[in-house]
Amino acid sequence: MILYRWVMKFGWNRWMVAAVVFGLGAGCGDDSVGTSESTTTATTTTTTDPTMTGTTTGSMGTDTMMTDPGSSGITESGSGAETTGVIPDPFCGDGNIDDGEECDDGEANDNNGACTVACHLPVCGDGYIQGDEACDDGNDANDDACLATCVENTCGDGFVGPGEACDAPEDPLCTDACALASCGDGVTQPGEECDDANDDDTDACLTTCIAASCGDGFVQSDVELCDDGNDDNSDECTTLCQAAACDDGLKSGDESDVDCGGACDACDDGLACTEGSDCNSYVCDAGVCVLGDSCLGIKTVSPDAPSGLYSIDIDG
Repeated sequence: MILYRWVMKFGWNRWMVAAVVFGLGAGCGDDSVGTSESTTTATTTTTTDPTMTGTTTGSMGTDTMMTDPGSSGITESGSGAETTGVIPDPFCGDGNIDDGEECDDGEANDNNGACTVACHLPVCGDGYIQGDEACDDGNDANDDACLATCVENTCGDGFVGPGEACDAPEDPLCTDACALASCGDGVTQPGEECDDANDDDTDACLTTCIAASCGDGFVQSDVELCDDGNDDNSDECTTLCQAAACDDGLKSGDESDVDCGGACDACDDGLACTEGSDCNSYVCDAGVCVLGDSCLGIKTVSPDAPSGLYSIDIDG
């Protein structure tokens, strides 16, 4: 049994429609037989028979929605336009390269693959690790854990990275461990942040005589839960040196946006997504959660969308 609830605000050029699907295993436009009951008022029509037509009238004209059991879809027609067998507009993820898209691998779109969920080709600096990239933090800085060339910052590469006091292989004042030659004598010399004269990298002072901090690649005892020395919040350790959580204020773990999507609660419209299930609307278009344009449209882009009450924008 399918119930359509129409909501129309006179004077607006946007109509909102909400559809709710009932029944065990029922989906949009299923072919189960219901009882005929149709009620029409100035603004609301309820139709419970899949073969019946509900009509809404008002100062903005007349619009009709009818379920078509034969096509498992919805046929819409109106006084201003007529559409038969509603076909969703092109969208990122439909497998076709549409205007404004660089690529589209359909369900295979992946931010870490050959085509991102926004239908863009991978490139160093986009913030996603693809191809032969070792890292990609989305910036041009060479003093953090990932160089602008998408290579990890390491001692000896000529760039002073996290936990390094220097990085100049030919400088006699800089050791092969990227520490100043004076480091380890127990006296904090110029260029050193600390010097505890020990080889323990889990305390407050590293063996490079740099103060321990989140992101240096060493887990500080009783302070950090983890420290993988990178700026990637999608792995097991975030830039807070804690495990990813749905309330950490970061886009972490498998979240599609900050604290939503993936294993966390679904995201609201306008937030980022990688698939329909990341969104309350169950529609992810070009990497953004949007309202669907019909019940059929929702089921087309998200076949696993559960039966329920959805807000849709029939104007697209």
